[in-house]
Amino acid sequence: MIPALLLGLAAALSWPPTARRRWARLARPDDLGWRASVDPVLVARLLAAVGALVLLGTPWGLLAAPVAALVAGRMVHRLEPAAVRRRAEAVRRTLPDALDLLAAAMRAGHPAEVALASVAASVGPPLADELGVASSRLAVGVEPSAVWQRLRQEPGLDGLGRAFALAERSGMPVARLLERAADDARRERSAAAAGVARAVGVRTAAPLGLCFLPAFFLVGVAPTVIGALSGLLP
Repeated sequence: MIPALLLGLAAALSWPPTARRRWARLARPDDLGWRASVDPVLVARLLAAVGALVLLGTPWGLLAAPVAALVAGRMVHRLEPAAVRRRAEAVRRTLPDALDLLAAAMRAGHPAEVALASVAASVGPPLADELGVASSRLAVGVEPSAVWQRLRQEPGLDGLGRAFALAERSGMPVARLLERAADDARRERSAAAAGVARAVGVRTAAPLGLCFLPAFFLVGVAPTVIGALSGLLP
C-alpha cells in the first residue's frame, strides 16, 4: 500500500497542469512558504525512487530506483499542457518591452504597484493579467516578498520576480535590475526564435526527402536496374 501511494503521488505531480502550479495550490494563496518553494521535480523523483525501492526490495529496488527517479523527473518536465506553453510563449514575447516600461516607471519614482498597473494597461494579455494581479496584491497590503515569489513561479516571469526580490533584499536600484532582466529576456527570445527556426528545418527535411525519393528512384536507380536486367536477358 505504501509504495503504491508513493508512486501515485509521484504520478499526480507529473500530470498536467504543470507540477509547480499543482504544488503551489497545496499552499494557501497568501502563504507561499516552504511548500511552494519545494521543487516538484525533486519531490517526484524522490517519491518514485522510494516507491520502487520499497516495492521491489533489494537488490532489484536499488537498480530500479534511479530509473524510476529519472522517468518521473522527465514526466514532470514534459507533461505540460499546450495552453500553458502558449501562454508562456506569449508572455516571453512581450516581456522585454514590458520590463523596459517598468524600469522607466520605477526611475520616475512610481511605487511598484502603480508601475505594475500602468504597464498592465499598456500590454496585452496574458502578461497584463499577471501584472494586474501583482499590482492588486501589493495594493491590498500583501507582503511584497510573497508577491515576488508568486511571480517567479509563473511561466516566463522568473526574471521579473527575481529583479524585484533582489532589489528588496540588497537595496540595489530596481530599475537597473529590470533593465538587465529585459536584456536577458531579449536574448532568451532570440534564442527561442532560432531554436524554432532550426526545428522547422529539421521537420521539413523528411517530407522533402519523401518528395524527391520517387524522382531519384526513377532517374538514378531505375535506368541502372533496367540496363542490368536487359544485359542478362537473351
